Amino acid sequence: MRLRIGTRPSPLAVKQAELTGEAFSKIGIEWDIVKIESHGDMDHNTPLSGFSNRGVFVSSLNDALLEGRIDVAVHSAKDLPSRMPEGISISATLKRGPHNDSLVSRLPLAGLPPGSVVGSSSPRRTFMLKRIRPDISVKDIRGNVDTRLRKLENGQYDAIILAEAGLSRLGFPVIRQILPEKDFVPAPCQGIIAVACLSAHRDYKIISSISDAVTMEEMRIERGLTAAMNLGCSAPAGIFARYNGRSYDVISAFYSRDGKRHSEVTGQVSGADDLGSLIKELRKTVPSDYGLGDVK
Repeated sequence: MRLRIGTRPSPLAVKQAELTGEAFSKIGIEWDIVKIESHGDMDHNTPLSGFSNRGVFVSSLNDALLEGRIDVAVHSAKDLPSRMPEGISISATLKRGPHNDSLVSRLPLAGLPPGSVVGSSSPRRTFMLKRIRPDISVKDIRGNVDTRLRKLENGQYDAIILAEAGLSRLGFPVIRQILPEKDFVPAPCQGIIAVACLSAHRDYKIISSISDAVTMEEMRIERGLTAAMNLGCSAPAGIFARYNGRSYDVISAFYSRDGKRHSEVTGQVSGADDLGSLIKELRKTVPSDYGLGDVK
């Protein structure tokens, strides 16, 4: 048996596809990588918050699945829209990698001089940074991980904030501070590699057998809350679920569109089918005028 693994062409995406391939190799499945460029990869200028939908990085891969050009597509789960296209399912997740954000800098966040310029690609990170350090300047940054690191090295920024999962998977030996999730609640599904395929794929059961059960449930919880709150692709919000051995602890943080207000909700659920009370609390606590669902 041989699978065609579709991926975006960026170094991180290819690395994640290779990790998925290694998981297939362990169960005796051969594989090839097929690189497919997305609209988000081709547009290097638009801020990530400026794209009209979260699927900007995944739609090309979904098309390839539906057209039969690949068997599975490997995604960073945080890039996936809350509802998958008809006929496509998330069949597996690898064991979750680091979930935190990291500040790449020789100085810790508290030690950055006032007026320092920090590169951030998301409103969530920007508002969380500004809440702790209102005296710094946050500037948008685009590009692959290595491109962003070069911009830092070239002096365009004093520090940049990135997902620790990307730095860790690519093995960049940069000095960095891992930011605690209590202050920097991760984006929903950050650190999770998702494997999608056609729901009717003849080898669906085999493909799904590489899945990590705990990570799959954490993803289902975070995606369930994302859908319930109607979060758009640029909504400044963090949601993180962690298995404690019996149930799942959930933390969340939501910011208004201008970043001036924020709400936090924590809770505990038995799994993705036990979100009712937490959703009710979220809807009661997070004001509707935050505009979280304005951008789909």
